[in-house]
Amino acid sequence: MFNLIFLYNLVKSELDEVETALKKELEADNKKISPVISHILLPGGKRIRPAILILCAKFGEFDRKRSVQLAVAIELIHTATLVHDDVVDEADIRRGKPSINAKWDNKFAVLLGDYLYTKGCRLLLKDKDIAAIRLVIGATNDMTEGEVLQEAVKNDPDVSFEDYLYIVRAKTAGLIAACAKAGGMCGGLSQDKIDALERFGLNLGIAFEIIDDTLDWKAKKEKLGKPVTNDLREGGYTLPLIYFLQEASLADKDWLYKMLDNESLSEEDILSIRNKMDGYKILEKVADLGEKYILSAKKELDIFPASNIKQALLTLADHILERDW
Repeated sequence: MFNLIFLYNLVKSELDEVETALKKELEADNKKISPVISHILLPGGKRIRPAILILCAKFGEFDRKRSVQLAVAIELIHTATLVHDDVVDEADIRRGKPSINAKWDNKFAVLLGDYLYTKGCRLLLKDKDIAAIRLVIGATNDMTEGEVLQEAVKNDPDVSFEDYLYIVRAKTAGLIAACAKAGGMCGGLSQDKIDALERFGLNLGIAFEIIDDTLDWKAKKEKLGKPVTNDLREGGYTLPLIYFLQEASLADKDWLYKMLDNESLSEEDILSIRNKMDGYKILEKVADLGEKYILSAKKELDIFPASNIKQALLTLADHILERDW
């Protein structure tokens, strides 16, 4: 079992600065907003994206101030998208806590997401490198496009693997890739190394989503921070279902279509679907694909000599496969 203690020890002081800067950026004079800000910051999250950016920046001439500032901007933008996602998904739980829309309401959550996004963009504009600004803004635009497409193909049994991969690249992997690439830019690395870090982040992000699809079927709610089989209940055709429909017999496909026609799936229904999937070893095949992307991500780091920084990123890649969150 891999852990991230080694990784976080390498960037602890910088991530402490990220937390301090987040609190400062979100300080609110209005007392009615302050409890909401506290609610957002309290769960914290693992700050994987800031950690990746800072670690990648340390491959070169580390610019601490710039790296932390970019990490904070990206984390604000990322948090904004999570708040908006919970509204779209009608989610009640985020990181094991009540979501903003559940604790307050949808209207407030949308406005708060806008507030966080504009805060992040304003901070991002303080960076002097227009290429870095374009990188992050481009990634967030792709995220939005991915979310729109994901919503468009909900409850669509004909969604293809190519559609799935496009959505995953856009809505998740692209921002992780941007973090890795921005770190390389902050470190003043050569273009070939910056490109390698971007590909590392992209493959890592794709693997993260693929493994997340398996967790939706087998993780515990307390670990995952959201209800299990949440994607299925919302009509999302994630990779396990796509694989099932590719490999199942016609009878089993028809059976699944009828099951998914139910407006409300019971726990017994979900268990039946899981048992059918197990017969085709679907989750194992999805996990194998995730591992292939992890291996591709790790391969991109061959361009860098051995170091604690490289080992931390390799450890993170391995942890993605072992995670239960």
